[in-house]
Amino acid sequence: MWTCDGPPITSHSLKVTGMNHPFFSSSPWAIVTSLLLTLLPHSVQGQADASAALNVPKLDPAKWVRLEAPKDFREKEFTIQPDGSFKVRYAYTNATNFRDVAVRSFMTMYKDRAAQLTVRNVAGGGRDYQVRILNDTVSIIKYTPLRQPYDGESKVIVLAEFQADTKKIHSTGEMVTLAATGNTLTVWLGDKCIGSAKDDEYKEGRIGLSGSGTIFKFYEYQLLDGSTVPVTVAPAPQAAYTGPAASTLPLPPEAAALRTQYEALMGERVTGIYDAEVSKLNSGYLAGLDRASASAQSAGQLDTVLAIQDEMKWIGDKKSLPTTDDAKTPEALKSLRGIYRTSLAKLDEQRSKSHTALLTPYKTRLQQMEAELTKAGRIPDAVSVKQYREAVAAPSASAAP
Repeated sequence: MWTCDGPPITSHSLKVTGMNHPFFSSSPWAIVTSLLLTLLPHSVQGQADASAALNVPKLDPAKWVRLEAPKDFREKEFTIQPDGSFKVRYAYTNATNFRDVAVRSFMTMYKDRAAQLTVRNVAGGGRDYQVRILNDTVSIIKYTPLRQPYDGESKVIVLAEFQADTKKIHSTGEMVTLAATGNTLTVWLGDKCIGSAKDDEYKEGRIGLSGSGTIFKFYEYQLLDGSTVPVTVAPAPQAAYTGPAASTLPLPPEAAALRTQYEALMGERVTGIYDAEVSKLNSGYLAGLDRASASAQSAGQLDTVLAIQDEMKWIGDKKSLPTTDDAKTPEALKSLRGIYRTSLAKLDEQRSKSHTALLTPYKTRLQQMEAELTKAGRIPDAVSVKQYREAVAAPSASAAP
């Protein structure tokens, strides 16, 4: 075991009500409700229990497992660099039950931008632990919902905060590691242990990463509990739009710039709007299920209550609803599912229309560029654009999942 000797650790909590504050400048899952940052009382749940000298696990250099972006992640909107490194706004793994685990990535960051590594991201949103780097501050933080069911607004508890030498990460890059073992969270920069903190609330969940103005060279994990059982992989979330598989194909500079514009517009006009609307739909559905459960409980209908509880867990885990109901499905649940499916079908239809409206002129411009490159004698570049255009136009690339 190693000992991590960090400075005294303090704990405080912050309400996420605005992303203009630099601390939250790259926290994509916090949905804002105002432009204020409000201090909350120190007596919030999950108060940190940290010490200046905590035993932390010894990491085995031979046990790191590298994940492939974007295949191993729920979110697919990665920008892959020619050397295999990548940029991504945020991403969580398909696997949902990591418990005692270490994650690491070699990062290069711009100053005044923030990047995070995440562990124990609990299905349903707004709950996880992170190490966050912003300039020369390294923070171990905890996200927790302000309300249940989660409506997109979170509270942040700063479990530990350290001043660290981050010159490398802002120049040539440096390895950042976060480990969760039992109730202890520990962070390293390079081979230097920066500090640790304790919290008991979240036991397992997804792992992930996020960053603004950050290039991640790779993303790896190793299990620390000695378990050899592989983590389970959840189905792709119903609300996610994977985008074209062609997003990783190499392109000449002018086509790569066009692809960047297209992907930004996709996020702004298609996936961003769709995901927000599905989130609202899910929140409304959970509220309806909660009311139906209370009504069934008052009527003494145990089977209905249990079925609704299973349904709420299903939605919380972001799994797709069954396409049909069976004879055992309670009538109250059938009715709510019918409303949900109708609403979701309308959102899917609108997403498809929005995507087509964006994709059609994009393919036309790519075809024009292909001809221009051919005329200029840049045959390999023209071939690259042609392959990319055909991949974008393929049904698997343009159809919603």
